[in-house]
Amino acid sequence: MLQAHLYLVPADAASEASLSQGLHRAEVEKGRSTITGPLAPGKYLAIVTDLDTDGTVETLTKLWRARSKAKEVEIGPNAMVHVTLELVEVK
Repeated sequence: MLQAHLYLVPADAASEASLSQGLHRAEVEKGRSTITGPLAPGKYLAIVTDLDTDGTVETLTKLWRARSKAKEVEIGPNAMVHVTLELVEVK
């Protein structure tokens, strides 16, 4: 069974370092995932991949390079957002 992860990063992240600071991650199970915890209102890039970030520079670099494959979503105050994403291969 393929394990997938949902990542949300601020759309305005200007570097890999800022990406790692604003990174939110959740497991995808049975095609669904939920980011829990507070998210500041704003624009985020959402991506689903089998890449499991371990916090190393190598995995963050792979995620940084995959930004162009992410879907931009806007999250308002106290909002719940439903987004349909496809699994993205990250190299």
